Amino acid sequence: MKKILRTITALTLLMLVAVLLNIPILREITAFIYLSFVPGFLILRILKLGKTNLVDTLLFSIGLSLAFLMLVGLLINESYLVGVSRPLSTVPLVLGVSLSTTILLFVCYKRNLLNEFGSFTVNLKVTNAFFFRCAILVLLPVLGVVGALFLNIPILLLLIALIAVLFVLSILSKKLIPSEFYPLLIFSVSLALLFSVVFTSKYIIGFDANLEYYVFKLTQTNGHWSFISPSLYTVPTVDYASMLSLTILPTIYQSLMNISGETVFKLIYPFIFSLVPVVLYRLYEKRVGRLGSLVSVLFLISGVLVFYGVTPISLDRQIVGMLFFTLSIFVLLKEDMTIGRRRLLLIAFGAALVVSHYSLMYLYLAFISFIYIVSKIKGDSDKVLNGIMVLFFFVATFSWYSLSVSPLISLTQLFSGLFSRFFADLLSPAARTTESFLSQPVSNPINAVSVAIFFIANSLVALGILRIIFRLQKTGFDSNYRTIAVLSTILLFLSFALPNFAPSLNIDRFYAISLLFLAPCFVLGFNVLLDASKKAWQKISSQHFSRNRPERIGTVLLCVVLVSFFLTQTGFVNRITGNTPLLRSLDLDRLEISNSTQLEISFYGAYLPKQDVFGAVWLHEYAPANSIVFADYLNQVHVLTSYGLIPLQLMRPLTNTTILSQGSFIYLGRLNIINGVIITSSSNGSINSSEVLPLLNQTDVIYSNGNTEVRYAVQ
Repeated sequence: MKKILRTITALTLLMLVAVLLNIPILREITAFIYLSFVPGFLILRILKLGKTNLVDTLLFSIGLSLAFLMLVGLLINESYLVGVSRPLSTVPLVLGVSLSTTILLFVCYKRNLLNEFGSFTVNLKVTNAFFFRCAILVLLPVLGVVGALFLNIPILLLLIALIAVLFVLSILSKKLIPSEFYPLLIFSVSLALLFSVVFTSKYIIGFDANLEYYVFKLTQTNGHWSFISPSLYTVPTVDYASMLSLTILPTIYQSLMNISGETVFKLIYPFIFSLVPVVLYRLYEKRVGRLGSLVSVLFLISGVLVFYGVTPISLDRQIVGMLFFTLSIFVLLKEDMTIGRRRLLLIAFGAALVVSHYSLMYLYLAFISFIYIVSKIKGDSDKVLNGIMVLFFFVATFSWYSLSVSPLISLTQLFSGLFSRFFADLLSPAARTTESFLSQPVSNPINAVSVAIFFIANSLVALGILRIIFRLQKTGFDSNYRTIAVLSTILLFLSFALPNFAPSLNIDRFYAISLLFLAPCFVLGFNVLLDASKKAWQKISSQHFSRNRPERIGTVLLCVVLVSFFLTQTGFVNRITGNTPLLRSLDLDRLEISNSTQLEISFYGAYLPKQDVFGAVWLHEYAPANSIVFADYLNQVHVLTSYGLIPLQLMRPLTNTTILSQGSFIYLGRLNIINGVIITSSSNGSINSSEVLPLLNQTDVIYSNGNTEVRYAVQ
């Protein structure tokens, strides 16, 4: 007990000294460790969970720490009401967080809850081989960062190849990579893949991340958070600003670690996202075994639509929400924990999800309601998820969202859109998707092979789903997980079949969320084919396999499918064959110099040129407050939002029919000036820049860096 007490006390004092004296490096490291682990670890001690393994202890500690930071940050924020002008600045935050954590430590000490190794068990043997494996796994994220920062294609290719080799070794050889290393392998590979994307630019990347960064900057600049009015801001801005995962949480990390806002988004959120596959590994493990769970998770993180693509890693609020979502389901199904403690964890993670991502919370409510209703119908009602628990989540959700109103408006608009034009749009493909579900077009043999592998892999998932629904074979899934899998299937089906449903979130995000619980179907589907092939062979041939031979052959074939899926999804095959560039880290150098208008739009839709950022920052610093800014659609929702910090309601579309107002500004980015393209709509409709020349002739250039211009309308 004394050792843990001394360690946490020393870490608290060290963090306070490092933050208050601003000691470089020490401040960043100690603040990160302290914020991410210590509060949650102490809460776990107070809950007396009993013995859990090291992985579960770390996952619960981090999840509870993040929930704790948002709650304590919210309480500190309310000191604004008693005269603290900037409660979310460094001094109030470090004092408030450290004091709150010290109270938890005192409770643990007084109740004698700090017994060493009392809450987790460790099954790893520390040998030279152990350190060698750890060194290899630690190397992966380093390669991802270095390769991305310098856009070094050989290093990125080496990283992908090394990960593919680790896939093979972990599946085919338990001697080289023991099952005890699976969680670390999953975390390391996940982090490396995310780093290889987010660090390819020093600025925010993706679409949603720009508005997310904007609401973070509002909170961080003001040193205070509050709900904002729909009458003053657009609905998406109000929605995002109501999420503590985008406002208070990153502000705490940024303030105490003293790092830039971009670094928070490129370091903290990928770290959180990399924990989601580890939670899923633990969730799958009881259902499909350790190896089956590993393969399922590797399949999940291999998908560019699900994990390391530009879209999923730019949804920072969804990243935090996914962690709490998966932790909640894991706790719900974790039968080796007492009912009371499972309920406490469910309340903590569920409440944290409420303030993290409203869309995911709505889906979570659907999941727990479905589980509760099915269990009632079957007569084997879940002892953890009773009616009171379900009611609590509904009350907590709508109570919080009623304070902002906007998330409730978004939900109302969804249902209104679904039912108002249901029959009119029933046969309209445009009412079902907003973007292509395919990761790449079928334009040549290489792309055709990649698309074929994508469909083969997902056909195995579909076959596994059929096995679960119709119980073709024993799956090992308990009743609640089977219910979750069925609901995930229904959700995915509706996103394809129901008019105006997919556009509410977009088809790729529905696919990613559904696959969280359907990934084990990849293994189940393959086993169905393997068993069918074995039976067919025995009928047509007198030769009999040994008992282990079909399993070995099946494992090798499954490995081939998985690795092929991974190499095509990452763009590895596309790059080494010199095929058409894709929106992947491996192809960014080719995308930037492409002569294809569509590829240029895709590139600038995800990445911000530094000259565009310079121009947006200049406009923010020197343009009078509340000035009207005309810009094309892409610049409005990207650089002018995230770095110009210009509210969306002050921006106007730049088209060939625009009428300028006196004293307004025109912003032209690299895509407009160098590439001669102006994006006119969210569906990437475009015109040639020459079509707005009459409009530009009415303005004067007041800023230019060769790639970006700011113009002023005098008349």
